[in-house]
Amino acid sequence: AIFLAYRTPGRNTRDARVLDVISTYLSKGKSSKLYKKLVDNQKMSLQVAAFNMNNEDYSTYVILSLPLGETTLTTLIAEID
Repeated sequence: AIFLAYRTPGRNTRDARVLDVISTYLSKGKSSKLYKKLVDNQKMSLQVAAFNMNNEDYSTYVILSLPLGETTLTTLIAEID
């Protein structure tokens, strides 16, 4: 599995709410952008998720993926980026 984590603004900011919307767009359901790209089309991943872990002072934006078959972590990171 691969976990990409980024430090983001705290939960009481506008940016935190925007990141929640982006997470939904990228990874909620089988019609989401990352799921369609990595799981359905390229068959590089078993599962993909993106979410913002909201905290008061700062938050963490996480993207995770489970590689499928011979897919390397480097290749998977490149496709997520």
